[in-house]
Amino acid sequence: MNALWYLLWIVFLLGMGLLGQSLLQRAARVGLGAALFLALVVDGVWLLAPVLDWSADLNTAVGLLVFALFAGSAALDPGWSTVAPGEQTITRRWPSVRDGVFLLLVIAGFGAVVLVLPVPLDTDAQGFGYLALQLRESGDHTSLAPWHPEIDYLYSPAFPGLVAHLSVVSGLGIHVVQMIVGAGAAVLFVWLAYDLGNELDGPRMGRAFMLAALGGTGLLTAFMDSHYTAVLALTFSLAFLTFVLRYLADRRGTDAVFAAICLAAVPLSQPDTTLALMIGYGPWLVVLWWARPRPSWQAWLVLTVAIPATALLIVTPWLFSIRDLLNSSIESPFEVELSHLGTMVAMHGGVVALLAVGGMVLALRQRHPAQLLAVVWLAGIVEFAALGLLERTIPTLVEPLLKYDYPFSLAWHGPIIPYTILGGTALVWLADRWGSGRLDRWLHRLALPGMGLLAVTLMVCVIGFDILLKLSKEYVTFYGAFSSEADVDAMLWLRDHAPDDARILNHPGPHEGDWVPVITERDTVFFRPQPFFRHTEYSEAEQDALRAFWLNPTDPANAERLRAAGVDYVLVPQVFGDPESYDDMIRWQRPLPEARSYAAAPISEEIPFLRLVYEKDGAQVYWVLHAMTPPGE
Repeated sequence: MNALWYLLWIVFLLGMGLLGQSLLQRAARVGLGAALFLALVVDGVWLLAPVLDWSADLNTAVGLLVFALFAGSAALDPGWSTVAPGEQTITRRWPSVRDGVFLLLVIAGFGAVVLVLPVPLDTDAQGFGYLALQLRESGDHTSLAPWHPEIDYLYSPAFPGLVAHLSVVSGLGIHVVQMIVGAGAAVLFVWLAYDLGNELDGPRMGRAFMLAALGGTGLLTAFMDSHYTAVLALTFSLAFLTFVLRYLADRRGTDAVFAAICLAAVPLSQPDTTLALMIGYGPWLVVLWWARPRPSWQAWLVLTVAIPATALLIVTPWLFSIRDLLNSSIESPFEVELSHLGTMVAMHGGVVALLAVGGMVLALRQRHPAQLLAVVWLAGIVEFAALGLLERTIPTLVEPLLKYDYPFSLAWHGPIIPYTILGGTALVWLADRWGSGRLDRWLHRLALPGMGLLAVTLMVCVIGFDILLKLSKEYVTFYGAFSSEADVDAMLWLRDHAPDDARILNHPGPHEGDWVPVITERDTVFFRPQPFFRHTEYSEAEQDALRAFWLNPTDPANAERLRAAGVDYVLVPQVFGDPESYDDMIRWQRPLPEARSYAAAPISEEIPFLRLVYEKDGAQVYWVLHAMTPPGE
């Protein structure tokens, strides 16, 4: 079912991309059209939501309006209709068969991840899933209402809003919808890289950019680590830059408008990527005068003033709604470190970083606007993630940027777009040195068999995933999924059987119980903490008090603690209920020492105030006897 919904989402996005070709007016750019559709929906929703309050119905209405715009423009486009002999049609160059097959493989690759995982890997999706749930339940994008209305937060609302809406439309759990939306954004990024390369220098550059986007591994590692908000923001950023470069090339006003629409969607998606884009785009506007060809003053003013001002106008209602939070004490707790230079290499696989060095040399020779953008962008990331020279020399000027600077995120996500441009440029140069005609003949001959082999390999990996998982336990070092299939089943049982106002005591973790509120869709004692939360004192005090239960579950005083906190159920994760099941879980690290310390004393039905009401392979749900009538009675 998850895979089917993923395919429906991809077909829908690419279908919108196809309809959008009439708005783009030249050469088929399916990824660009799909990204424009998504940006229009995001902008439209958050133009209205601060005034009308967010709701799934609002999302649906905006989506239908944008769909009507795309469908209407396609209906009026002579390129989509039958024309009489002698009449002109719009000529579009569509991806070749081989390019199309490769893009289908990309879709299948990200879909395989959605298919095999019970929940997204690592911890980020736990937090953003919680924001999506609270938004869906309350319509408030600045607080954790309805369960913790005293806690407010400052974060971009686009991804939680999309996930909340699609969870209502599909009926799927938020944990599944996040994977589907994240995978869809990753597919669009790769297709956009292909579109941008085609815009700059035809299909060969498009293929090179596509390979650099994937071979750099920064996008893949971000997706696998569930940095879905970053992937979405990077997609909008790449669409924005593509429209900007199109405008520089042809001076078409619609490209400037579409650039502003995509730019507005970036801060609505993630603050870290917004900062990375500002670091790259601002200095580029100065360096642009050194480019070949140089822009006209009119074009430069459009890029410098008109596009950013239009984007700012679009996000003004949202900014006004969070004005108090922007002036609050919420700020990044992270610091610039020289070690982040290693992140810029390691998280991107190393090879693309070497290619990017060659691409920088070519950029300084050729001085194409896209290449110069990538060079100054990388330089900015090095400064704000690893060096901090400006912070030490002119702290007052850069303080507004540093307030939301997350250097590790900048080092991970910031280089993805410049590596794509510079790495792709270097690949084309290497191909020319090898002999473009000879290489094209080899690729023409081997592409389809090679991609067939990749497809078979992907299929074997999905079918034999359990075997590969066991073989990888000794070699993979990251944590993996913090809930198993049995845990998810236990949480879904609570979602389907517990009263809507039930409260659950989940594991205090770190991380081991943070999927519980997202999947059960019930109030829980513990939830993923975030550095952008404010006024958490009450919930933290309650959490500290209820840690006593996990340290000594048999203590009779726990009955009163649970009653005072209004707890109706206790959920024990499988990794603690049956530690031997770890070998079959999609995780490569056992719980952290702090998390293991809470499992020192086992929880069982021998505790007089608990009754076991659900169990699957060690994942256990206990009903607290002072509570309401248990499910099924």
